Amino acid sequence: LHGLTQYGPNLVYQGQSGAINEAFSDKLGIAVEHELLGESDPKTSNWFLAHEILTDYFKQKAGAKGLRSFTDEPAYKGEDNPRHMKQVPWYGYFPWDDNAGVHRLSTMLNVAFRLYCVGMREPSYGKPSQIAYHAHLKLKSNSNFKDLAKAEISTARELYGEAEAKIVEDAYRSVGILK
Repeated sequence: LHGLTQYGPNLVYQGQSGAINEAFSDKLGIAVEHELLGESDPKTSNWFLAHEILTDYFKQKAGAKGLRSFTDEPAYKGEDNPRHMKQVPWYGYFPWDDNAGVHRLSTMLNVAFRLYCVGMREPSYGKPSQIAYHAHLKLKSNSNFKDLAKAEISTARELYGEAEAKIVEDAYRSVGILK
């Protein structure tokens, strides 16, 4: 879904804005994956992206459960991506690798997405995917995690009302993006 991502706000592919780029593709990717696999309830779904297509070798050799994790559990051996802002250096990114951590940092956004999918009054992927898509279009090229959280909260409010906006806000609080 990176093809769709590139037609949005043209996010700078570095640090937090690059992580937003990665997470947007991951969010829509896992929503499509769940639909195709008939996993309609986020509370019981597998939250490891691309878990169905991994080879046995990758599963055994790397202990992989998927390419990306939307949970507190790592996707593969040695994966230590932050699930909370307190695990990120004070300046908000990882300057030494991966375009300042675009893949590592995206994990906490994925965790927040799972939390609000599960937390919706009617748990599903439809509303959260709509929120993610419409909020994505509100972002600027250098948006950061707080910008994303605010955009998704306001989009949830616009599309579905205050109760759903509060669920999205709580998800971002739980990963430390909002206080």
